[in-house]
Amino acid sequence: MMMTQLLIIDRHPVVRAGIRYFLGQQSNITVIGEAESYSAAWDMYRQTRPDVAIMDLCLADHEGFEFARRVCHEDRDAGILGFAAQRNPILKVRASNAGIKGLVYKTDEPNQLLRAIETLAKGDSFFDEDLEVGKDSLFWGIHLLTPREFEVFRFLAEGHTVIEIAGILKSSPKTVGVHQTRIIKKLGVENSAQLAHIALGGGVIELKPIAASPGKSEASAAYYMPHARTGS
Repeated sequence: MMMTQLLIIDRHPVVRAGIRYFLGQQSNITVIGEAESYSAAWDMYRQTRPDVAIMDLCLADHEGFEFARRVCHEDRDAGILGFAAQRNPILKVRASNAGIKGLVYKTDEPNQLLRAIETLAKGDSFFDEDLEVGKDSLFWGIHLLTPREFEVFRFLAEGHTVIEIAGILKSSPKTVGVHQTRIIKKLGVENSAQLAHIALGGGVIELKPIAASPGKSEASAAYYMPHARTGS
């Protein structure tokens, strides 16, 4: 029986421990390492070259999709299995475009994780076939965005200005403005409210309660603003 070597990348110690314990019951899988950040995972991946790396797509210090692109650029046969909080077709498209070979979800049964690992270890992909983005879908335009355009789209949907985004991405306002123009054209929208609507519907951002100002009751603070998803 061929042994599958696995790397676990997740920011939550209890999640890593749970996965490690469950997979430790399997005779054909061995966990050869774990990391809580992408920077640590990058070094560990290069050292261990696992057959499969199961990766939280929402680690704190970097975008999971950028990490996947970096790994796949160096190792074209990398078996990266994304670990996500929710099902949505946009996530599937972005994962596939980044070179991720499969997706499992935190609501899945444990045996689904086993099937995914075994599938990737054989060199095949593992995606939910029901999650497709049709050309008539509201979210089709997101499929057309480049990785950098997606970043700008997310920040715009959160309510950041072009100048703020330029600072965050260490770019120029002119360059961000060009990205903004292309995003608006690809998504077929006219204003930031429509951008936020698409981002919310696609699970790119979520609503966050605003803290009450001093002297105000909690009830008066029951307003919500979008912010980027950070996992669960």
